[in-house]
Amino acid sequence: EAIRSIKPAHINEVKKLAKPSDIIKLVFDGVLILFQKSLNPVKQAKLLVKKKDLIFLEPSYNHAQKLMNDASFLKQLLEFGQVGKDNINDETIELMTPYMNLEHFNPAVAKSASAAAEGLCTWVRAMKFYCEASKIVKPKLESLAVATGQLETAQDNLAKAARRLDVCKQNLTEMQNKFDKTLREKAEIEAGASVLKKKMNQA
Repeated sequence: EAIRSIKPAHINEVKKLAKPSDIIKLVFDGVLILFQKSLNPVKQAKLLVKKKDLIFLEPSYNHAQKLMNDASFLKQLLEFGQVGKDNINDETIELMTPYMNLEHFNPAVAKSASAAAEGLCTWVRAMKFYCEASKIVKPKLESLAVATGQLETAQDNLAKAARRLDVCKQNLTEMQNKFDKTLREKAEIEAGASVLKKKMNQA
């Protein structure tokens, strides 16, 4: 949603800034890090955020300008939010952490600089939080999937065993019926033989 609120006009507005504020530069550093784009060599710099001096890393805004000049920039942001966020690695999170720990790296401060910076700051923070949350949730989902698979296998085996039991019961019933029939036939034969024997004795 944060990215969808950013319009091409907002990006053009930032591109036209002769001296973009440092919070804008910091926000775009976050975007560069997520996209795993080139950054300037690590160098300390004094920045100004909310009228306060901030000793931090020198922004890589020259690389951000190249990114903004790409006509598909907003499309790339949308696609990253849908697919790329699942590929965020630990190194990326490590690089982003110093930015996220800055007191004024938040949408409210970014909004005072530009609408694009506000949306991008919200998006950058959301991507990091998503990655951290997925590290907790993903193993649980994987364990749940394994447990579900095991349950389905057990239920399938139980169903097969139940079917085998039904077949055994049916066979047992058939054998019992045959046995009972044989006993009846035997009794009839023995009764007939007894009658015949009596008649022979009487003759």
